[in-house]
Amino acid sequence: MRLLFTRYRKLFLLLAAGVLTIYAILHFRQGVTRANASEPESGVRVRARAASAAAEEPLSLSLPRRNTLNQGTKSNLFAPTSWAAPAPAAPSPPPAAPPPPPQAPPMPYSFVGLLEDSAKPTAFLSNKEALLIVAAGQTIDGNYRVDTVNSKQVTLTYLPLNQKQVIRMQGEL
Repeated sequence: MRLLFTRYRKLFLLLAAGVLTIYAILHFRQGVTRANASEPESGVRVRARAASAAAEEPLSLSLPRRNTLNQGTKSNLFAPTSWAAPAPAAPSPPPAAPPPPPQAPPMPYSFVGLLEDSAKPTAFLSNKEALLIVAAGQTIDGNYRVDTVNSKQVTLTYLPLNQKQVIRMQGEL
């Protein structure tokens, strides 16, 4: 029986200690201001407290605000560090050269012969498949215009690019 009594006694003391602990936590968590607000104060205490509050700055019991940690390398304790100077930036590549202007294709015609009339000289040109008889002012295949025909050369203009090309005679006639 005595053993039972000591067991209940220990349980009661443990329960009482737990209740007192919870009460103390709740009481001190709410602060001293609640305890002081429930007590009536005398006029002398109020005036003395107001005078001392005016003379002194109110004390701040809160902790100073902490800046948030940077998530970069400063917060990583194991980030690699180097005391060497940073490498110079790679020079930018020079701007690309502008593309060359378009050129007329190689001359597809070759000189075969010349007929010198009194009115207009006529040239005979060949493009590997056909023989063409041309005079000054005519258009060949929609791409070439015959500008001049004389005993030394035939001058053609490549119309899409407006470039002149010359076919020279291969010998004196």
